[in-house]
Amino acid sequence: MVAKPADQFVAINGTVVRAAEAQVSVFDRGLHYGDGVFETFFISRGRIIDLTTHLNRLADGCKFLELDIAFDLSAVENLIAVLVEKNALADSYAYAKIIVTRNGSSRTDLAINDNHDASYYMIVGEAVVEKELYEKGIALTMVHRTAYHPFAEHKTLNYLANVIYRTQARRQGFDDAIFVHDGKLLECTSANVFVVKNGVIYTPPANVLPGITRNAVVLMGSDMGYDVVLEDIASEEVWAADELFVSSSVRGIVPVNRVNTTAFSVGKIASELSRRYNEYRGVLF
Repeated sequence: MVAKPADQFVAINGTVVRAAEAQVSVFDRGLHYGDGVFETFFISRGRIIDLTTHLNRLADGCKFLELDIAFDLSAVENLIAVLVEKNALADSYAYAKIIVTRNGSSRTDLAINDNHDASYYMIVGEAVVEKELYEKGIALTMVHRTAYHPFAEHKTLNYLANVIYRTQARRQGFDDAIFVHDGKLLECTSANVFVVKNGVIYTPPANVLPGITRNAVVLMGSDMGYDVVLEDIASEEVWAADELFVSSSVRGIVPVNRVNTTAFSVGKIASELSRRYNEYRGVLF
């Protein structure tokens, strides 16, 4: 049984404490301005999937924001193992999230100046992985953004647009939303998107998060003999697609069964990729 949030164990700067005892400074710049980055990864019965790749992306984000912090692979791995064990998730599918924020001060200056000090927080939780998700797929709605996110390649704490659009999509009966800018597909609120046409897999090349699972799709699809093309995808091309699917670290590869009011079949390529990726990360049904 998963513990109540207050009874769960978390980590602050490497120290494990109960969530009820965890404290974040009211001056923290992540709280004030979203000045920070995060990374979320999947844990399959105690096995952390693609930890090195996730930590490399986290390090890139910290470098971009000039956050003075470094993560040792073995130390992070050991800390996650402790949290997984203490939260009774060793035999479950779970996720871990690392949040890095810039330490704050009482000043109201938006500029970083010489403040490169950072703190990091780590939580783990149960990941909901259901067989039906991969068999039936999910429904998406297209939403138009007036401008793309200039820092989309980094997982910053500025996720308000994603929160709002995901909420609106859910209230309208969809699972998620696809961002469209200047008539071109970008990504979903927390996943990369792929379009399949005539046996070729397409995905947007730029102005999107370079997803860990997205990269796995590119490599795995190529190994399976499919052409995988990174190029701009016009939103109108969706309606002529044979298949669509999305990818993320926690859910993996998930087929799309509907976009707006247009239905799509759960196709062979999406299903095969999903099955193989789940096998790789130890998700068995």
